[in-house]
Amino acid sequence: MITSTKKNFVLALALLLSVISSYAQFTHPGILHTQESFEYMKNQVDNRTQPAYGSFEILESDELSSSSYDMRGPFSEIGRLPGGECPNNASSRDDFLAAYRNALMWKLTGNTAHAEKAEEILVAYANTLTTICGSNDALLVGLRGFYFVNAAEIMRDYMSASDLNKVQAMFTNVFVPVCQNFFDRDPFSNGNWGAAVCKGAMGYAVFTDNQDLYDFAKDWYLNGYDNGVLKHYVDNIDGQNQESGRDQHHGMLGIGCLAESAEIAYNQGDDLYSGYNNDNRLLKGFEYIAKYNLGNSVPYYVWDDITGKYDDWPSISDERRGEFRTIFEMAYNHYVSRMGMSMPWTEDVLAEIRPEGEPVGADHPGYGSLLFTYNEGVVVTLPQAPSVNGTLVHITKRNATGFALDGGNGGSNSQNIFLWSANSNNVNQQWIEIDRGNGYYSYQKQGTDFCIDGGRKGENLQNVYLWECSGNNRNQHWQKVSVGDGAFKLIKRNAIGFALDGGNNGDKGQNVNLYHSSSTSQNLHWIITTVGTTSAKSVEDLDSTANDISIYPNPVVSTATIENAANATITIYAMDSRVLFTQAISSANEILDLSGLASGIYFAEVKGATSIQVI
Repeated sequence: MITSTKKNFVLALALLLSVISSYAQFTHPGILHTQESFEYMKNQVDNRTQPAYGSFEILESDELSSSSYDMRGPFSEIGRLPGGECPNNASSRDDFLAAYRNALMWKLTGNTAHAEKAEEILVAYANTLTTICGSNDALLVGLRGFYFVNAAEIMRDYMSASDLNKVQAMFTNVFVPVCQNFFDRDPFSNGNWGAAVCKGAMGYAVFTDNQDLYDFAKDWYLNGYDNGVLKHYVDNIDGQNQESGRDQHHGMLGIGCLAESAEIAYNQGDDLYSGYNNDNRLLKGFEYIAKYNLGNSVPYYVWDDITGKYDDWPSISDERRGEFRTIFEMAYNHYVSRMGMSMPWTEDVLAEIRPEGEPVGADHPGYGSLLFTYNEGVVVTLPQAPSVNGTLVHITKRNATGFALDGGNGGSNSQNIFLWSANSNNVNQQWIEIDRGNGYYSYQKQGTDFCIDGGRKGENLQNVYLWECSGNNRNQHWQKVSVGDGAFKLIKRNAIGFALDGGNNGDKGQNVNLYHSSSTSQNLHWIITTVGTTSAKSVEDLDSTANDISIYPNPVVSTATIENAANATITIYAMDSRVLFTQAISSANEILDLSGLASGIYFAEVKGATSIQVI
């Protein structure tokens, strides 16, 4: 029998929320971000909710996010390519990104120093910029300019009316004509160009309230004649894209841009995500590129492109294979969290790269685990919470059996795992071995909600630590491979070339890392000894223990009431175990504002100080 020091009530929770599907005018802010999404993001940051807070930490640490950023410009003429074709390439790029990231930081922290910096850059360029030059002008307005206009959209209510007019005039007179010139030309480029220009045009249209430009770009996304149009860029059968034979880097660029256009339309009450007759081909495009870049085989055929210039790639390219751009959270959020669809390969990518960090250059917004997890919608079903059974084990190092895996006191994200003098009665060395199927296991530290986590990807001597347990997080899945004499290697599921390594010999406090799984060293061998069994209770099990706690109505319209949970904390999880909502409960009857949650199925966990017996 094992005693827990916390009261954990796993309750099934469903929401019923109304969806506004049409707009009489543009929603502001409403390019990539809305006011509701910012409120949701700020709550995630304030509560340090992972993985959103992980993305925030990466954003916050970037020098371009600093309110003390030293503007490189402004410049009257800018271009995208280095080497003298046009001036001020890198400097203007950094200024545009600094404006966007400072605008984000203002909304996420409330620090007006960030708002002042973003406004300073926007207004300075509005007073100076006259020309975008060079052969890459279309990519500049589709990529870098897009984040500059996102900064302006975020800042529109902060700027004075006169400054707002100046900034709108800059985009109308300098950026939009480049988009129009691209649309007017015969097709000449790979599809990532058109996809980029389309999202740029839609962003400029929203910020300047240009309904004609918005309608044109939205229609062009589906019906234009260019490699960057959805039907000419993504195949509807398997999801191959027009640049699959070129390299993986540009293919991800293209589908990422298409997703951003669809996100703008969604924020304005229109639907581009569903494609043609609800074929959801953009979902197929993400799944295809995710599957291949995770190391799997995919079908391929020689693409017949619009220009006739790019139809000689005989096989899918492995150039930059496995180098994931930070584009996946946005699409996953829409198709899975909003729409309840399945994206298993994209989910596997996210298990590797979460939290999403900075983008490649100025190609995408990045930081998707923070920026693109907000939804609104209707919950249509109520699940039964599953029972999770496990075996309580003690894990010692084969060639230093006097030392065992130790998670330290308590549990928190990034808390180190190390060796310590073996003692199977020490709760810090007791692990719940949970069968994840197909020979993979998670190891949850007894008495906590934290598991052994190998981090993103795999490298020699990469640190292994505790992280909040998630059944879908493959950083926490370990394959048990017998090496004889009752010992096992524990090989990381999404980095099969790396296994858990205890280092040379054994010493108190010695860190545990990853190392090449091909090594024959007994430093990678572990003796796993059963010391008991445990299980997490299901909804029915808990009814007899905690029938005084209730959440109603269920389903819920916007708000719910939680009764008899004073001095506890409620946490609401998505089906993939992401934390979406946390609130401390101070009274016997408390209102929960759940209007920011998405359409979907959720689980709620209530934790208090009363101990219970867990068998």
